[in-house]
Parts: sequence; C-alpha cells; structure tokens
Amino acid sequence: WFFQQMDSVRQAEKWYNAILLVDSVNLNTLFNMGYLAYHFHKDYRTATVYFAKCIQYRPNDADAWYMRGL
Repeated sequence: WFFQQMDSVRQAEKWYNAILLVDSVNLNTLFNMGYLAYHFHKDYRTATVYFAKCIQYRPNDADAWYMRGL
C-alpha cells in the first residue's frame, strides 16, 4: 500500500504478487491489483478479473462491484 500511495506502481505490484503467493485470496491485495490494472495500466480485462475474484470471496463488497462495473 505504501508503494502504491507513493506512485511506485512496479514496486507495489512486486509486493502484492509476493503476498498473493502466500495468501492467494487476500482480498485487499486482489482489490489493489485490480485498481492498479484499471487506473495505471488501463488494462480493463485484468482489472475485471481481480475485482471478480474479490466478489467471489466477498459478495457484498460494494467497492469491488463498482470497480468491476467501471
């Protein structure tokens, strides 16, 4: 999260991927990876996959539904 806030997208992605290796359903990490894909990379398909994974494990997550809809 620190690197993401500092606009160090590559560093943030590196650490998020390391987290997902240990905990593949870490919902905050999945959401943040989706956000990076959407906002910084404009990779909407990948972002949709990350947000859909969040919704799969936490169906009442309004933020994930909203971001997936974008």
